[in-house]
Amino acid sequence: MKRKTVVCIILGAVLLGSGIAAAIYLQPGEVAEPEEIEGTGKFFGVVSDARTGIPLPDAQIKAMDADNGRVVTVITSEEEGRFGLTLPEGDYKLEAKTAGYVLKTPFYENRQIHVEAGTRYVNARLLLWPQAVMTGRVVANTVGISANVDVTYISDDEQTYHYETVSTDETGAFSISQLHEGNMSIEISADGFAALRLDNIETKAGETVELGDIPMKDGVVLYGTVVDKRSRKPIKDAEISIMSADGQLIEQCLSSNDGNYRLPPLDLSRVTVQVAAEGYSGIQQKLNLSGNSNHEMNLVMRRNSGLYLDVQNQTGRAPENQTLVKITDVTDSKIVFEESLANGQKNLTTLSGGPFLVEAKSPDGLTQQVLRVAAGEDVFIRLKPFARIVGQAKTRDGEPLTDGEYRYSFDPDCNASWSNQSWKSLAGDSHFEINELHEGCYRVELRRKSDNRTVLSSDFRLNNGDVRNLTLQMTEGGVLHGHVISSGEGVSLRASVTIEGPGNRKTSTDNDGYFTFDQLQNEPISIVIRLNREDKEVRFDNIVVKENETLEQTFRVDSPRSDRREQMRQRFDEMRERGEIPTPPWGDGPPPWMNGDNPQPPWGDGKPPWGDGPPPWQNGDNPQPPWGDGPPPWENNNGEMPAPPWGDGNPPWQNDNNSQPPPGDNPRTFERN
Repeated sequence: MKRKTVVCIILGAVLLGSGIAAAIYLQPGEVAEPEEIEGTGKFFGVVSDARTGIPLPDAQIKAMDADNGRVVTVITSEEEGRFGLTLPEGDYKLEAKTAGYVLKTPFYENRQIHVEAGTRYVNARLLLWPQAVMTGRVVANTVGISANVDVTYISDDEQTYHYETVSTDETGAFSISQLHEGNMSIEISADGFAALRLDNIETKAGETVELGDIPMKDGVVLYGTVVDKRSRKPIKDAEISIMSADGQLIEQCLSSNDGNYRLPPLDLSRVTVQVAAEGYSGIQQKLNLSGNSNHEMNLVMRRNSGLYLDVQNQTGRAPENQTLVKITDVTDSKIVFEESLANGQKNLTTLSGGPFLVEAKSPDGLTQQVLRVAAGEDVFIRLKPFARIVGQAKTRDGEPLTDGEYRYSFDPDCNASWSNQSWKSLAGDSHFEINELHEGCYRVELRRKSDNRTVLSSDFRLNNGDVRNLTLQMTEGGVLHGHVISSGEGVSLRASVTIEGPGNRKTSTDNDGYFTFDQLQNEPISIVIRLNREDKEVRFDNIVVKENETLEQTFRVDSPRSDRREQMRQRFDEMRERGEIPTPPWGDGPPPWMNGDNPQPPWGDGKPPWGDGPPPWQNGDNPQPPWGDGPPPWENNNGEMPAPPWGDGNPPWQNDNNSQPPPGDNPRTFERN
């Protein structure tokens, strides 16, 4: 038989088995001849303490087949730790263990031993290290509590080995043995308390680490439900992870079949919640926690595929109620959907990728909407009729202006980038009408042909479907065209404006905060502005307007109430854009019952259902009254001020507590001269 060299004749070779390591030191030598068994080799050695070299009797030595792990033989070391193995020719793994001893680390691999017939080794030494022990006591306010303690070994290369979890006794005490020497971390969990982790605990072979009392803290229990954004159905197996400020994972759980989740108490004030579920876009949200109570956090997830279209075409253009919808994948500019849709809903369930550009337009292409969306979103398309401007031109005396022309300027983004249209002649009755206008900001200019004198309207915004009624009056002499706004948010303010100087005069701003004085004589004047809602009066002195020139001037006035209303309106607009506040059934603008000068709302007298403040669909602080610009219909042109239909005093919707009028109304203060 051909003899092979034994591969284990290496001083200091390491043997591992079932998580137990031992070092074997082999030296050939003379031994008493045992009975020869054909085809076998022999190993003789000693199991000893790696630190002291003391032999370890009654240690278990196990030989296993290197290929399949089958145990070939198990023996026990004798009084002086000696052992002897007779093994058939082949490859083996050896394992040694005894009470109170462990490997040097948990990660040693078994060393394969090759045995050939007739091989003899003596004085093979298997080394084991004394175990480390960890003790401590889990307490809350110095009282021991029931808790679970889990110890993890962390190697220099960041490998981890988890020991079994132990429970504290009735006093909160625990003791964990059979630990290796090295760097440990422990995690402690107890009902009603925030989980605790202690890192970098050093253990040494044969020594006990005493941690003493370990206090637990009250925490916030985070719980809630995970649902689909559109269907509101629960999402199963969504992974909710709680991360610390430095990105470390604190807690993690999965949602149940009904979408519910509940995390152990947390004692960190600032955490990041991360949510992941198959088929959905992930969520990442920062959260501030305080106190020791429960905190409900319901999570809404959007699918990462599909688009849900809700199409409403209100333009009334033939073919009726048809909208051309084109969807383009922005990443590769590929058109993924292009159809004409009737009013209704369409679910594109298989659409994936994106983000997408959704373009919707009326069949003639005049009214359109462009949206940028992500997969899984709900897309609401509302094509509305064009806006219109209807106006009349008058002389300073109120007579029709017959020798005039007009033009309008348009700014789609309302950022002072105006484009002027061409001049057009007024109709024979001095009226003008501008149709098929898109959303944006507008101003209208009037020019008298005889002397090219012009007058400009205030700036105003039109939304689809709006109709703006204007009366433009030609001025004489020097002209002051003023704009009253808040000094904070720049909100246009309603106010009464008085000239103190030669020929005291008084006027009021329009809905956009503009006012005009003409026939000024190149002399210093003072302007006194009294805000309608603030009960505040502000004076501006030494204003000079030159003869036959127009002075454009902005007057800034502190108006905290108006600024607060503007902030509320902006928040409302943002919420509405996000779909958190629905549009009322009648769409934008005033409700359908606002069709007279002083109509009664459906709820009768008293406060409306939403209480104080403007209704949720009303945008802006100072809505247009039902009768449009100018004085109310009961005020005649000869300067007299007859009583309004409801008589003296406030209108019927204005009670003593200064509640808001019905939507769309803007009651004025009626003063008698």
